[in-house]
Amino acid sequence: MEYFPVTDDPAVIARLRVREAITPDTLKLAEFAVAELGLTPPDHQEGDPLPDIASIYPPDHPDGVYVWDVHELDDEELGED
Repeated sequence: MEYFPVTDDPAVIARLRVREAITPDTLKLAEFAVAELGLTPPDHQEGDPLPDIASIYPPDHPDGVYVWDVHELDDEELGED
């Protein structure tokens, strides 16, 4: 299944990690990403509810990847048993 990374910019990822450490709320993290970092979820239209930002841990990214939570991922895709 396809997932949608929030960004691949290391500086932006670092800011997201700091924000998540301060406020571990996935919707607040998404609001911060949009309002403060200028990021936009895929296919998001003004007035649509904002999707949360989730952390997933696929095998090729052991430190995790921030993704827009626009659909559910199965355990294998999340890197879980």
